[in-house]
Amino acid sequence: MELGLGWSVNCDKDFVGKEKTCSLKKNGQERKLMGFIVGNPDAEAKKNDKVKLKGEEIGKVTTYTFGFTVEKNVGYVLVDSRAKEGQEVTIDTNYGEVEVVLHERMFYDPKGERLNA
Repeated sequence: MELGLGWSVNCDKDFVGKEKTCSLKKNGQERKLMGFIVGNPDAEAKKNDKVKLKGEEIGKVTTYTFGFTVEKNVGYVLVDSRAKEGQEVTIDTNYGEVEVVLHERMFYDPKGERLNA
């Protein structure tokens, strides 16, 4: 559910973990996977760095790299489900705080316009 794959769960069938999975599908998950874009090209972040919204810890970094298609540093975070796309959050790194903007998980052509052109 946290990865946005709830559409693939059929709660009418029996499977291991059905009770918890279908409960999350019905009631919503506590966390979700989101992307983030870093404005500072020199910023550093690593796995498990804390993500904060207005000083309160809401999640952690799962991956961080340079996105060649968008020509910016990008990554993924696992955050509380109350986090929204477009929110500015802070990542607490060994090198200080890094300001980032939460984004959907697809950074390049999220609507498929280039793909379908």
